[in-house]
Amino acid sequence: MALFSRRWLQRMLDDLHEHPLDWRQRVCRKIESENVTTAFSYEAELALCWATSQFSTLKPLGSVCFGDYPPDAVSDDLFPGMTSVIEVAMVSKGDSKVPGRYPLVLREGRFGVGRSAIRNKIVNKDAKQMSKIPVGDLRILAVVDGGSRETENPTASSAQWNAVSGSEVLAHAACATKHIDLIAVFHLAPIHGNIVMGLHSPERVWKAHVVNVTERVDPHPIRRIADVLPPIVALPARLRWFETQQGFKVGSLVGTLPTGFRGGRMKNPAVTVSARALQKFLAGEVELNGYEKRAIEQLRQAVEEQTRKGRVLAEVALDLKGPDRDDDLVVLGFAIDPATAPLNPGA
Repeated sequence: MALFSRRWLQRMLDDLHEHPLDWRQRVCRKIESENVTTAFSYEAELALCWATSQFSTLKPLGSVCFGDYPPDAVSDDLFPGMTSVIEVAMVSKGDSKVPGRYPLVLREGRFGVGRSAIRNKIVNKDAKQMSKIPVGDLRILAVVDGGSRETENPTASSAQWNAVSGSEVLAHAACATKHIDLIAVFHLAPIHGNIVMGLHSPERVWKAHVVNVTERVDPHPIRRIADVLPPIVALPARLRWFETQQGFKVGSLVGTLPTGFRGGRMKNPAVTVSARALQKFLAGEVELNGYEKRAIEQLRQAVEEQTRKGRVLAEVALDLKGPDRDDDLVVLGFAIDPATAPLNPGA
């Protein structure tokens, strides 16, 4: 799947190479699952473990058990003087048929909170997993937004009179727990003032909304995790919606960069094209569809236009996009050449 770019997923796995091979194999197997919810959940687990390892020492992942329950991560130095046990969960219940629209959590009675995906998740984790962690350890539930209204922007207030905000749902759920010390919701907060088109969302940054249930510690180290989490390719709700569309696959949609122009159209222009789409086309793959097929069609049109104007291919360069994207750009530079242009009699 494609919550994070595959380049980032591989980098995180490489950085965690000292941890047990069977844990890494299980995570890879789950990420490659065709089930969207399973894949996103294990991508979130990998990312949280990797981010935590950037400024604390994790015990070998998958090696610590409390009875029959193996927590997702255990650290002795995330919080000074105590062992921190982290369980990662993703909340994704919502309407996947309509992008950006999820069921509202409605108020129940005068003060109560109705049924919600995040409340059910927290209560379930508290009873089944967190209850097995020793009382002396710091018990942390890390919730990653997977497309639920309460987790996509937990600090936003609801515009509907009988609906409940995400922060209110979290506070209500925290009051019902008995075995959780901290609840941290990791979500993508928009940076206001930036408008970016397409799937990629660099205008959003990770934030951690923390509910300090028992107030045993200062939750600052948890917020540091959000500062190092890799960027996502697109919001989970949007990726889920694209996955439901016939003829489109998330893996190809998010990986292909668009064809475009550089340096103007009149004098020595350059045409940029997806390196991934171009290689698939040159390799004779017949399964080009979606954005990849469109990229090749646009490339042909651009090259035809430059040919009609008497320009020929003069330079080829590669514009590397780094780990945030699963694609690079091939830059084709064109220039006037007497070999193909009409003869110029001069002034």
